[in-house]
Amino acid sequence: MAIDRNIWKGNLTPTGKINWPCPSCNLPRLKLVPDSLHKIESRASLLEHDEGSWEPDFISGRFICLLKCEDCNESLAIVGDWWIDEGEVWNEEISDVDFDYFDTFKPSFVSVPPPIIELPKTLPDDVKEQLTKSFQMFWTDAESCANRVRASVEKLLDHLKIRRKRIAKSGKRVALSLHERIEDFKSKDNSLGENLMAVKWLGNAGSHSSSIQKDDLLDGYEILEHVLSEIYTQRTKRIATITKQINRKRRPRSAQKRKGKRS
Repeated sequence: MAIDRNIWKGNLTPTGKINWPCPSCNLPRLKLVPDSLHKIESRASLLEHDEGSWEPDFISGRFICLLKCEDCNESLAIVGDWWIDEGEVWNEEISDVDFDYFDTFKPSFVSVPPPIIELPKTLPDDVKEQLTKSFQMFWTDAESCANRVRASVEKLLDHLKIRRKRIAKSGKRVALSLHERIEDFKSKDNSLGENLMAVKWLGNAGSHSSSIQKDDLLDGYEILEHVLSEIYTQRTKRIATITKQINRKRRPRSAQKRKGKRS
């Protein structure tokens, strides 16, 4: 399932529902808690008011607000940057678009991080733990986020019984790199191995440079979501089985079952 990148990359307008999945029930039912949104102008922004060229869209500062899930009552806090933008807005009086100023909010911290990808229910706890920590880092530190995603791949390979060490020519046991472990996994499933190798390269970028962007992180998440789905829910295999059963008998599976009972 493709990630809706707009809801993770975009800025917020927390005046009602937020289209993030709830961190507890996974439903997109988060809503701004009334009167919880507070914004304050920064010192640098206040000093600009005395300049002759000052405009309202020079204003910037910080914000904080609370969200609550309408379904399960989970709550979370958001902290981030706030500024004034100018652009097209709908004007009810003239029933047309008009130019006006509006608030823009960019999260930099979320107390209970929403899941950016769907995690299978049977996913091992230590893999889930690394991914949950990566969701937290997504807002604050892209490099650390990439490292956590990389660590989740290490934990995943542990659960898939991919060896961590090998015997060197000296007879000593030496640790395998993540790259070598993925190559081992490719002997079992080349396609998913290639997927994990791509996630590893993104993790390496987080370790060795500061050039990784949110789009890159979302690439890694999307690939990893596919891998986890294939391993823990085997969706492709299940769909192939259902397809084969229907095509072989040329009728719905429910009709096949009824005929079997009558006989």
